[in-house]
Amino acid sequence: MHKVLGVDTEFAHAVTVVLAGQQVGPFAAGQPVEFKVLAINSTSTVESAVKTIAF
Repeated sequence: MHKVLGVDTEFAHAVTVVLAGQQVGPFAAGQPVEFKVLAINSTSTVESAVKTIAF
């Protein structure tokens, strides 16, 4: 999941993880984006720590 800082108020963009050639975007140059992983299985739901990346 990701949100664009200054644009989004919540993690509203969900992306299914595909390990080979994963791409997210496009984003403006220098735009900070926060990412976190949400893992769900039949017994639990776990969220990762938030990581901020500036493109």
